[in-house]
Amino acid sequence: AVLAIRARRAPAVERPADPPAPSLVMQAALLPALPPIVDGLRVSWSCVPATSAERAGGDFHDAFFLDDGTLAVAIGEAAGAGLKAVVAMNVVRQAIRGALLDGARPVDALRRANRVLLRSDQPGIVTALAGIIDPATLQFRYAAAGHPAPLLAGAGERCGPLSGDGSGIAL
Repeated sequence: AVLAIRARRAPAVERPADPPAPSLVMQAALLPALPPIVDGLRVSWSCVPATSAERAGGDFHDAFFLDDGTLAVAIGEAAGAGLKAVVAMNVVRQAIRGALLDGARPVDALRRANRVLLRSDQPGIVTALAGIIDPATLQFRYAAAGHPAPLLAGAGERCGPLSGDGSGIAL
């Protein structure tokens, strides 16, 4: 007689995925999920981490309508990663948003964001761009603080940077 012993395999148990890092959860909660819909313009954004997908960086984007029907936009990056970068990002994003909603020009919105960041509990280095687009005329007024020039993509044309006076100094 032959004795056969079979190892009984335990049923496979799927291990639950690790919860996302708190900085990723916070960044996702603070940033707008969907861009506004604007007749004649396609507004879109995508945020892909350049380093670890487990820690949020300080990238931000924003777009919202002003009382006069123009579209305010902002984009930027706080140096570093994790909760400190996310907090610095949101301090600057909200300062820019508040200034533009109050009628400030883009350059003045960046000045205000710089003052707010310097007086915050977690100051850091942030690059940013703030602008206002008039959907009726397609005029775009913007200012940058250490951030690269915005890109313009026309229908059927190549995408390229807008001309300007430089990116200025980071906040």
